[in-house]
Amino acid sequence: GMASIVNTTGNPDGHIVLRGGSKGPNFESHHVQRISSELRQCNLPSKVMIDCSHGNSNKDFRKQSEVLQNVAHQLSNGEKNILGVMLESHLKEGNQKLSKKEDLEFGKSITDACIDIEMTKDLIAIFGVLEFVIFSMFDVWFLMFYLSISPLNNSTSRSVTTVPATNTPSIIPHSLNTP
Repeated sequence: GMASIVNTTGNPDGHIVLRGGSKGPNFESHHVQRISSELRQCNLPSKVMIDCSHGNSNKDFRKQSEVLQNVAHQLSNGEKNILGVMLESHLKEGNQKLSKKEDLEFGKSITDACIDIEMTKDLIAIFGVLEFVIFSMFDVWFLMFYLSISPLNNSTSRSVTTVPATNTPSIIPHSLNTP
């Protein structure tokens, strides 16, 4: 191949995802404030997405609810730099080893451990989201919804979306108002 230098104007829709890591979780208010301030100093959008799974839950899928409760508290206290959250969810909680096809339990992840769909609905209800879309990436359902503040009427509109990891995600519309 040949070496090349490429310049772009950047992606105006790009954002930081706070996942936590080797230094521990990074979803709390002081983390959001610090990274948002650093982004503003670089003339970049200051909004961040918070991953309730992975390092922020210490890789314990059951702790995603604690992270989400903290995010809800930040938002209720007026935090404007959080544009959304990510939950790692599937039909059934936990995960399973990939073995013989006939031994696999339908609806349970074969990768990361997940919360189940009922817990997902309960957690989403914290934000008053009544309609959402779940995208299946690989075998794990990643659920993200974006929060945006309308400057005209100072109301918060909420919708659920995600960026699929594959070109052919499974899309399952779902409503909290249906069984």
